[in-house]
This record gives sequence, C-alpha cells and structure tokens, in this order.
Amino acid sequence: ERKVAGAALVWKELSVSVRDGRRPGRVVRGSSGYALPGTLTVVMGPARSGKSTLLRAISGRLRGAERMYGEVFVNGVKSPLPYGSYGYVDRDDVLIESLTVREMLYYSALLQLPGVFSSKKSFVEDAIAAMSLGDYADKLIGGHCFTKRLPTGERRRVSIARELVMRPHVLFIDEPLYHLDSVSALLLMVTLKKLASTGCTVIFTMYQSSTEVFGLFDRICLLSNGNTLFFGETLACLQHFSNAGFPCPIMQSPSDHFLRAINTDFDRIIAMCKNLQVSFGFILTSIFIFIFSPNFLENVLFL
Repeated sequence: ERKVAGAALVWKELSVSVRDGRRPGRVVRGSSGYALPGTLTVVMGPARSGKSTLLRAISGRLRGAERMYGEVFVNGVKSPLPYGSYGYVDRDDVLIESLTVREMLYYSALLQLPGVFSSKKSFVEDAIAAMSLGDYADKLIGGHCFTKRLPTGERRRVSIARELVMRPHVLFIDEPLYHLDSVSALLLMVTLKKLASTGCTVIFTMYQSSTEVFGLFDRICLLSNGNTLFFGETLACLQHFSNAGFPCPIMQSPSDHFLRAINTDFDRIIAMCKNLQVSFGFILTSIFIFIFSPNFLENVLFL
C-alpha cells in the first residue's frame, strides 16, 4: 500500500465575504480549525450554511466575487497550497462520457502530470486501485446516445480518482455523497477512510449522513449561517450537544440530530405542523358536531 506524505492544514479566524448584488455580506464568519494527515475531516451544516465556501477558502479556490479574511497555514507555514499538492473534487461530476474509466484517467494524467508516459500510467493504475474501480476500468462512462450509464457511485469514484492521479497530499471533496443511496454512500466513505489511512489529508463537506458513515469521521466542523458552532472530534461533538441540553436520541443519526438542533427551519416546520394539527382537529370537530346535530339526523332519517 503506497503511503502519502499528507499535509497539516490550519485555518484561523477565516471569514469570506461576497460582493455581488445577489448575496452581499459575510458567508463565513471567523471559522477556525485544522485537518491532519491520515484523517477525515467533515464540514457539516444545513443548506446555505457556508460549507462549500469554507472548503473553497481553505483550498484557495474562491470565486471572483468572494474575498477571504484570516489565515491558512500548511505544515506551519502561512502559504497557499502549491499546484499538484492537492486535489479538489466538485459536487457535480464532469466526465467525458464517450471514454472508458481508464481512458478518462489517462487523459487527465497526460494533461496534468509532467514526465514520461510510463510513470503516468502507473499513477493511473494506482488511482484505479485506490478507488476500487478495477471492475469498471474498461467500461464506458456513458450516459449519451443511449449508451449505458456508469452507476452514480462509480461516477463519483472516477471524479475522485481523476484527482488522485496527481498523488495529492490533501484531497478536498465537495459533497462526496451527493445523489448516492445509503449503500453506495457507506462504500465510498469506507474507501475514503482507507485512502486517508495511507497518510492523505481528506477534507470534505456534507449535509447529513447515516450513523454508520458518521462513525468513520475523525473531526467535524459544524456550521450554521456561516458561524462555526463546534470544531473537534466527533465523539466530543456528541458530548458537547449533550452538555448543552440536546442529547442525541438512541435511534437517531447524530448528523440528523445536530441539524435539528442548529437549523431554525425546523422550528418553523414544527409550528406549521402544530397549526395544521389544530386546524385539522377543528375541522373534524365541526364535521362531528354537524353530522350528529338533531337537524341533520332528522333530515337523514326521513328522506
């Protein structure tokens, strides 16, 4: 198993503001945390909490209208990640559907890597093995002109493998489980856990996860409205919410419990449900009184 010299990342008081007319203001506010080699670090939170923006800020891939404030350290040095030292996987898979998986990775290696083709070929085979794509390596990615489409889970693996041909020290992934069913999600996270065990630093965003997937995380950065509510080990997060008066129920996924506790949208949903329940009860009571009123019974009996 090939070992990777991972990089230790630290971000301090990181804020991101957006200056376009659609969503002005701070998207991320004073976030601090770290990611170590050989670990899985997840940035989790509700929709529009700033997860993807924080990931882009740490990796140095902010968009034109976004401005970052704060510091990012790589192995103790305040500097951006150099080209080739990290991989970044977007949420949406952009693949050439007329190529096989192996061809797709070969093209990626040819365009990104220096050196002779023989060494690039070995990098591709290592990436295929790392993402458990051996059974799909010679199959078309597909999806156009009525060709059979590669399963969603395997397409996600191809997108990650495309970055692994660079042999990065740090791997950033935006929503790795996007559009995956529970089984595919667990299998992919087990693969990423195995990848991290080689020494690679893996940081990714996620909206929610099953209990089994949550158990694979090493550290969690919990965001809400751009604010970091918690950063630390996953077990410590459970204890943190329990001490705050929000213990996780036995039969509930920890990630679902955290989202329920920090997302104000749930309070609006509960209020709506209560209003609906009251309205429904009022309607049933009115129908009951109407049906069993003397006038109604008299009319029905003497039709």
